[in-house]
Amino acid sequence: MKNVFEELEAEVAQCAVDRKHDAIDQKNLLIANDNLIAECLSKEVFSVVTKSELNVARFAEMHVVNTSIEARCLALEAELATLHDKNSQLTKVTDPVTNLQAKNDLFRAENVKVK
Repeated sequence: MKNVFEELEAEVAQCAVDRKHDAIDQKNLLIANDNLIAECLSKEVFSVVTKSELNVARFAEMHVVNTSIEARCLALEAELATLHDKNSQLTKVTDPVTNLQAKNDLFRAENVKVK
C-alpha cells in the first residue's frame, strides 16, 4: 500500500513539474507572440513611413513641375498681351492707310477722266 502512495505522490510531483513546464512554455509562447507582434508593427510602420516618403517625393516633384508650368503660362500670357497690343497698333495704322489708298484711287480715277 505504501508503494501505491509513493507512486501517487510521484505522479502528483510529476504533474506539478509538468504544470510548471507548461506554464514556462506558455510564457515562452506569449513572449514569442509579443515579439512577432512587435516585428509586424515595426514592418508596418516602416511601410507607412516609406510610402509617406515616396508620396512626399512625388508631391515635391509635381510641385516643381507645376511651378515651371505656371511660369510658362505666365510667359505665354505676357506674349499674348504683347501680340494683342501690336495687333491694336497695326489696326490703328492700317485703317488710315486704307482710307488714304481709297482716296488715292479716287484721285487717280478723276485724273484719268481729266486727261
